[in-house]
Amino acid sequence: MILGGTPLLSASSVGGEIQYKFKINNQFFITMCTLATLSADAMVSCGTWIYEAQDKHGNIVAIKDSWQNEDHEPEGKILEMIFEDI
Repeated sequence: MILGGTPLLSASSVGGEIQYKFKINNQFFITMCTLATLSADAMVSCGTWIYEAQDKHGNIVAIKDSWQNEDHEPEGKILEMIFEDI
């Protein structure tokens, strides 16, 4: 699973489904389907989308895309702090 900032580059409709293109760590990924939406339909709150995506070599990955309040630590930073304390 890919965590952290997931900069969305584009969105397009393919066969009636929306596909997103992300660039993460200088790699490009195209979503194939949405695996989960957690509070993503709320007008006010944090939200998370999890996608099944594919890289240019055909490798399948899960991408977690989320948004939080500005004063909230990113999940990747929280995980780093937890692992440092173990």
